[in-house]
Amino acid sequence: MILEVPTYLMALFVFITIGLWFLFRFALIRGIQKTGDPKPGKVMMLSFMLGIWLMGTSLMAEQGNLQDFSQSPPMLFVLVGMAFVLTIVLAFSRFGLLVIEGAGIAWLIGFQSFRVLVEIFLYKMYQEGIVPVQMTFAGQNFDILAGLSAILMAWQFSRKQVGTKAVFFWNVIGLALLINIMVVAVLSLPTSFRMFDNEPANTFVTQMPFVWLPVFQVQAALFGHLLIFRALKRGITQA
Repeated sequence: MILEVPTYLMALFVFITIGLWFLFRFALIRGIQKTGDPKPGKVMMLSFMLGIWLMGTSLMAEQGNLQDFSQSPPMLFVLVGMAFVLTIVLAFSRFGLLVIEGAGIAWLIGFQSFRVLVEIFLYKMYQEGIVPVQMTFAGQNFDILAGLSAILMAWQFSRKQVGTKAVFFWNVIGLALLINIMVVAVLSLPTSFRMFDNEPANTFVTQMPFVWLPVFQVQAALFGHLLIFRALKRGITQA
């Protein structure tokens, strides 16, 4: 089935994805410059490989390889699982540390505001009859709160009006909101353990380019949260 998605929504989704990639690349380059990393080539290769990951997953979706949920496990689960492991590994690698050094905590907090655009996209897709209501802020998805609060928290932290403890608790709540929508999305898939039976099922993520939502955009939010935890643990407090 080919989705009939308005051009402006397609453009918004692609803009979010490419924007995230460039933001991480910019922070990475800045981190390399600040720390004088002795092996910048290998680190930059990782950012290039992320671009390959986007192209590869979109190609699999375009070929219809992700739409069969009778497989055990479905290929979509395999891709998301791979992305999840890669996200954790990168967050606690030299790659993650360079992003922290290049961005600073205030930037990492404010970065989460991209989730506002994602939630607007999902709500508009719901209005088009493509996304189930529970995956939007009209249903069980409260992730927009993380995005909106990120702007305020980043501003207050940069002005030293809040400390690292407040950032830590905000980060925990933001991560919990992310986990909530991840669970809702999984339980909305057309699988044997589907709990949200309303239509449409969450199948749009099996198509190109929307597979980038679970394999990149969600992972970007997770990556950002993990970097904040790592920065706080290392005692990095500069904005």
